[in-house]
Amino acid sequence: MSKFEEMETFVRVVEAGTITLAAERMNIAKSAVSRRLSDLE
Repeated sequence: MSKFEEMETFVRVVEAGTITLAAERMNIAKSAVSRRLSDLE
């Protein structure tokens, strides 16, 4: 995963307000969103 994709995921979580809602909007698993955020750290 590129840093750009990880940062984009972070922005989408902030916009959505929750990881769950961001995952639904991005059409990916909640665990994938969490993993991207962890990788960004």
